[in-house]
Amino acid sequence: MNGVIAARVDDLGSFIAKFTDNLAASGKPIVGYGERSGVMAYFDDIMLETILDHLFDNAQRHATPNSTIEVRWANDGDQVIIKVFNHGEALEDCESIFKLGVSDPATGGHLGLGLYAAKMYLFGMRGTISGNNRFDGVDFIIRLQKTG
Repeated sequence: MNGVIAARVDDLGSFIAKFTDNLAASGKPIVGYGERSGVMAYFDDIMLETILDHLFDNAQRHATPNSTIEVRWANDGDQVIIKVFNHGEALEDCESIFKLGVSDPATGGHLGLGLYAAKMYLFGMRGTISGNNRFDGVDFIIRLQKTG
């Protein structure tokens, strides 16, 4: 990657459906829920795939064994929301995990770059990311604009 974000309005539904289908076909524990086409958003497909890879890897590391990572996407007013959910323990701090160098020492070998990079890439696409504890796990919530 050269650091240039080439965002444009494109079909996010088709993009994420293919992303989740490809991972599931390769044996990864993931399922996608959302309109498979016609969900338009402003994004860079290479950057968004990198972000989703980071989120999937993180979710898989912290998920309850033998559970499935859920990815949901939908229109929400002038935005599109993507949620990546893993069943498992709650986050201790839903805000600091997006800071540079914050990592879970129990996972070993991770430098805390993935979620920080996701936040920075989304900033470049005028999007946001947040974490949200649920009673049965954690949602990572991405918000993207519908127009450029």
